[in-house]
Amino acid sequence: MNIIAKNITYGIDKIIKSIQVHLDNKLKWTGDIDCYGRLERTDTDTGSKYEYYINGREYREVFVDDRKDAVIGFVVLPTRSVDGFNVNATVDVITTAKIDNILVGSSRATEKAINDMRKALHSAPYTIEVVEVRETISEVFSGVTTELMKYRDMHPFYVFAIRINIIYNEDDC
Repeated sequence: MNIIAKNITYGIDKIIKSIQVHLDNKLKWTGDIDCYGRLERTDTDTGSKYEYYINGREYREVFVDDRKDAVIGFVVLPTRSVDGFNVNATVDVITTAKIDNILVGSSRATEKAINDMRKALHSAPYTIEVVEVRETISEVFSGVTTELMKYRDMHPFYVFAIRINIIYNEDDC
């Protein structure tokens, strides 16, 4: 798995990076997999998309790379609650995959992919609960322009997101 994260991380980015490393150790998927850190929704004249911040004004669009067997990214919901020194955040872990490539020897094992990711996230540091699973482009990318992804719900592609709640202390960052 290729972990794509900033070299120096603070706050939620540091927490997400620890979850990325955990996924790299726990997921037994095969193939060329990119695991991006926190994604940002960017709005343009042509629509909205999730991108990864590189530096300056440079962003990289994710989830539309046919050369990859899977792409994973973290979308932090816009509101985080604070209780003293603890921060509680809700995060969508989005995955687009060529399902037969990441689970070699299986045939369209979508439930296995969900179960693998759910188990890995459940045991990840800072995760306090796995909240829900969403499937299909329209559900996973609700509110985002999906024109370039319109065929991702057809075999061999599969799209799903798992929502988790994480909690971390400001001293963790």
